[in-house]
Amino acid sequence: MVSKNIIAYNKMKTLLLSIIYICCFSISLFGQRDISGIYSAIDGYSGYIEIKDNQFKYYIWQGGSIVYSNDTLAICTFKWADKSFIELNNSVEDPAWEVCRSIKIAQESNPAYGSDSIKIEFIIPHTRGLKITVKACNKHTTLGRFTLDYSMKYSRGLTLPHNNILVIARDDINRISFSIKPENIFPHTIDGAFFGIVDFYMDYIDSYTLPGFQLKENVNDVLIEIPALDNTFFERYYVQGEYARVYGNKIQWRGNVFVKEE
Repeated sequence: MVSKNIIAYNKMKTLLLSIIYICCFSISLFGQRDISGIYSAIDGYSGYIEIKDNQFKYYIWQGGSIVYSNDTLAICTFKWADKSFIELNNSVEDPAWEVCRSIKIAQESNPAYGSDSIKIEFIIPHTRGLKITVKACNKHTTLGRFTLDYSMKYSRGLTLPHNNILVIARDDINRISFSIKPENIFPHTIDGAFFGIVDFYMDYIDSYTLPGFQLKENVNDVLIEIPALDNTFFERYYVQGEYARVYGNKIQWRGNVFVKEE
């Protein structure tokens, strides 16, 4: 008959082995530790990092700037790559796809406009100046490019010229694509660094092989709404597959060192 001492010993042994296993498993997770807190750039002007749970936010104070709409430059998640490095990725999907999916296109034949031209109007919530380039296409061929200095209040549309101005006919145009960029690009920091997006291309909407969107027959009036392209789209920094070094109470990222606040 097994004594009570042996049974107690075996239970204690099992408990100790479980504790050792848990400790070894924790170490195998690259020495992960809680790094939550605020980390300020040591140069005094490159902003600060806020870490909470597995979320990594990067701020650069704009001081009520009329150029940028907010101080939050990047929002991403992180995971430990090894005991000294974390991998950073967007907490949202590719912003360009998000904008593409928000696009709404209305096409109609308007008797107020001629049949030899096409009026194209944009509705975009971005309230600062934009440069829009519209491409008139025929399958894979670009027939002509037209530019618009977009303003929500004063200039929202343009008319593709008819064939006595441009050597193309309205009937030759069966697809439309466009690109959008901010009228001006301003640095985020005093040393001239810009972290945002410089342009947006609407190349594929209803086809993965042909650019732009298909024009319906006899259409001469097109309304394009892009509700997801707001003031933050171009100015925000979208992080994908970057690494930051974590050591002591510091984080080294993009050439800057950030120190944890007490």
